[in-house]
Amino acid sequence: MPNKYAQIAQAELDLHQMTRPEAEAAVKDFLEASRQAGHNLVRIVTGKGLHSVSGPVLKEAVRNYLDKHDYEYKQAKLNEGAIEVRL
Repeated sequence: MPNKYAQIAQAELDLHQMTRPEAEAAVKDFLEASRQAGHNLVRIVTGKGLHSVSGPVLKEAVRNYLDKHDYEYKQAKLNEGAIEVRL
C-alpha cells in the first residue's frame, strides 16, 4: 500500500546558469503557472552554488522569495540543491 502522504513533484524548474534576477522572474512565473495548472507540489532546482564565483546565491534568493510570499517549502529529500514547494 503506497504512503498516502508521499507526493511527487508535479513540475520542476531548473535555475542552473541563471542570474539572480533571471531566477527570481522564472520562479514567479513558474509558481503562477503551476498554481493555474492545479499542481500541489513543485520542485525548484537551485543547484549548490559550486560553480558560482561568489558562492551559492540562488538558493537564498528563492528562499527569500518564498518567505516573502508565504509559500510552504522544504529542502528536497533526494537533492540538497533543490527546494520543494507546496501550492
